[in-house]
Amino acid sequence: MSEATITVIVSVVLIVLPLAWAVLMWVRRHSVRSVLRGIGAALVPAGLWVLGLMSLVAGWLRQSVDWVRSTHMDTTRWVGVGGAALGIVIWLGAGYLEPVTRQQAKQRRIENSAGQPKKAGGSTQPSIPTSRTTPTKPADKKSRKGPGNPDKAGFTDEDRELMNLLKDRGID
Repeated sequence: MSEATITVIVSVVLIVLPLAWAVLMWVRRHSVRSVLRGIGAALVPAGLWVLGLMSLVAGWLRQSVDWVRSTHMDTTRWVGVGGAALGIVIWLGAGYLEPVTRQQAKQRRIENSAGQPKKAGGSTQPSIPTSRTTPTKPADKKSRKGPGNPDKAGFTDEDRELMNLLKDRGID
């Protein structure tokens, strides 16, 4: 196979794969962010191809295949392959973890600066009220739903709180 043919094949694959990923993410999540990432990832090899640098990538790929064919795999090299594979699995697996919110990070900084030991469960709710939170009243049957989750009538805890405040002031 000529180097030009390899360059075209590598370029097409590196352009089509991110676009296919973007379409899959759009179908799965309807996320514009994922689509833009896929388009951006597809434009990089397209730009390299237009610049003529994709032939360098194809040459590197050919040299890598030749290296794999000619190299005797001993224990040390298999350990290296295993380490690289483990790194890739950990990196991909970390993408499935829930990111830390600003409020959680702030709470962790407060706990660390106060010298408090870290909780084993990794609490998602802060134990110390922040300036944005207000002390809550004991929950009645209607307000047992989480904040922001409407009940059957479509009212959230915040809506009921505002309605009670308006009633107290004589506004119906």
